[in-house]
Amino acid sequence: MNIDKINEVSKLTKLYNSNKVNSKPNVMPAKTDKIEISSAARALNGLGNSGLDIDRNKKVESIRNQIQNGTYNCDAKLIAQSIMKAIKESTT
Repeated sequence: MNIDKINEVSKLTKLYNSNKVNSKPNVMPAKTDKIEISSAARALNGLGNSGLDIDRNKKVESIRNQIQNGTYNCDAKLIAQSIMKAIKESTT
């Protein structure tokens, strides 16, 4: 048996293991999306909401007063149509 060949295999194994890179691969940080909203857009957004809130509050207050006074009238046919429409949409 020739021991020299076993030593050569051992040397090759050591050489192979010494050439391995032990450091971690360079990991790029994850890119994230970024949105910037201008001050003009923020101002426009604030204007739109305040107008709707005022109109809605007036409407709610008007309906509340009508209910309290007993003068609130609703269209039963329109309510029935809306209920049927909602049922049809929920089943499809």
